[in-house]
Amino acid sequence: MKKFIFKLIVFLAIIICADSLTGNLYYLYDYVKGGEIGKIHQVMTKAEGDIMILGSSKAYHHFNSKILSDEIGCKVYNAGIDGRGSLTEYCFIKGIFSRFYPKVIVIELTPGYDIYKNWIDQSMNFFAPYKHKYGLDSLFLDIDPTNNIKMLSNAYQYNSSILRILPNMLSVRRPNLDGYAPLFGVHKGPIKSYKITPQECEIEPLKYKYFIKVLDEIEAHNIPIIFTISPALGNHDINYYKKLLDVAKSRNIPVFNHLNDTLFIYNLSYYSDTFHMNSKGADAYSKIIGKEISNYLKENNINL
Repeated sequence: MKKFIFKLIVFLAIIICADSLTGNLYYLYDYVKGGEIGKIHQVMTKAEGDIMILGSSKAYHHFNSKILSDEIGCKVYNAGIDGRGSLTEYCFIKGIFSRFYPKVIVIELTPGYDIYKNWIDQSMNFFAPYKHKYGLDSLFLDIDPTNNIKMLSNAYQYNSSILRILPNMLSVRRPNLDGYAPLFGVHKGPIKSYKITPQECEIEPLKYKYFIKVLDEIEAHNIPIIFTISPALGNHDINYYKKLLDVAKSRNIPVFNHLNDTLFIYNLSYYSDTFHMNSKGADAYSKIIGKEISNYLKENNINL
């Protein structure tokens, strides 16, 4: 019996030590060159700009930071990231505000990721290592009430990223485009019109809660917010955005809406796929939206 207890104690000690060592994986994040982990770590710990752009893939691939910086006359950083919405934006805001306060925050609206049920956010476990440092505990408890126990384990916190860290450390580093990621290739069509069903506009309470929390966090520091809706190929139903536009109206947030801008929506040469512009389209759009933002800031005496 004593041998068994001794072996059990040794086994538990090994498990605890191994779990403790797993926590050191966080220090490898500084060496990650690309991929999703690299972008998340950059935004959470290093990225800065007078204007920060938040959003999912349409933000990530449609807003050329250099063109925007030239048009507006200040540093712009693109914190957009593929396949993510309000939950990720909340994490990013907490990380950004721990270092500095931008002069303006632009949010590219994507209802499916921001507030609706029908699009599933990617795993939030990539943010687990930042949970305590940046005050994300309430988010993880809202996602899963058992996370207060699960997150005691470093191995659990890193279980989504362990197999991605090494490949991303060895990957070719993207050129420094201040967060912007251009797409290439030209979509061959066809060009379609899109109608929305009521089922596609069903609110996901957790997403909606954190979309509002993002706005509350920003407004608490008196930082101006701008909503944008960038183009997509073909004619798209603006009713899909109605609930977000209602939020904008209730908070007096300006919306620069180019969803069905005829300069873009029928031009196949501007698109990499149905929903995303390639670098040619992004450059053309960035010049237009940059001028609009610049004019808005001047008209409202917002100094950068």
